[in-house]
Amino acid sequence: MKKIIILFILLCIPITVVFAEEKETVTLENCNSLTQIWLNRNNEVIRVGLLAYDAGDTSLNKEIQEYACNKLKSATKIEIEKDINNTEIDKYNRELVWLYVDDVLLQEDLIENGYGMVNYVTNNFTNIDNLCSKEANAIKNKKGIWTLGVEEKYCDSGIILEKEEKESQGIKSTKKISQEDMTKVFVIFVVALILAATILIRGKHEEKR
Repeated sequence: MKKIIILFILLCIPITVVFAEEKETVTLENCNSLTQIWLNRNNEVIRVGLLAYDAGDTSLNKEIQEYACNKLKSATKIEIEKDINNTEIDKYNRELVWLYVDDVLLQEDLIENGYGMVNYVTNNFTNIDNLCSKEANAIKNKKGIWTLGVEEKYCDSGIILEKEEKESQGIKSTKKISQEDMTKVFVIFVVALILAATILIRGKHEEKR
């Protein structure tokens, strides 16, 4: 029985080694934007992208880019971590990674502040549930891009949809009331016009008599 247990443990060890992903310490070479991040990894300059993250295309884009690059430029420690379910390089020759700045996941920091959303999730990535939770809080607190009427791409908090639905119902209700009021005013105006014309015609008839 002991031999079987030992054999089982030995078989599990290689599996753990193969699938475990470790953080790698890197240094910043350059950061012009979130799509132009260049890092130095063991004297090799690589271009990286943020895994499962979308900055969107809004009026806050410049502010978001500056915020992220300033974080990287002022960092004392930068680490990258590949997801076990995404180890490929994308079509822009970027390594998609989880990027840690002073022990804080940059994707989480950005999403928490309303500086982007969860998107481009093509596999069972780690951290997604946590990021969606941060996104829901940012929406609820109306932070960043969530004040500009954008919609969620991957997460499904329902907060934006619920708000839009209520606003839509309110608009329809207002339009309905306005139309009813206008109809009433028009009817009253027509009736008053007919009465005035009738009185005027009767008056002329009486004058002729």
